[in-house]
Amino acid sequence: MPLSSSVTTQAAGVSNRAVGYAATSSATAAATSFLVGFKPRVVRFHNVTDRISDEWSEGMAAASSLHTVAAGTRTLDYP
Repeated sequence: MPLSSSVTTQAAGVSNRAVGYAATSSATAAATSFLVGFKPRVVRFHNVTDRISDEWSEGMAAASSLHTVAAGTRTLDYP
C-alpha cells in the first residue's frame, strides 16, 4: 500500500495538520490506522475513484461519520 504523509505543527499546538495519501483496496482501507502524533479535531477521507467522502468531527462517536456520495446525498452513519 503506497502511503505518503506530512505533518505540520505550530509552537502553540493549536493548528496541527496532517495530510496523507493512501492507495489501497477497500478491505485494506477499513483496517488501516494512521498515527499523526496528535488528537485530530476533524478527520476527512475522500475516495476519489467512487467520489465518496466521510468526515468525522470532534464530539462525534468514534465510529460515526458524515457520509457523502457522488450525487451529493449526505447521511449520518453512527454505531
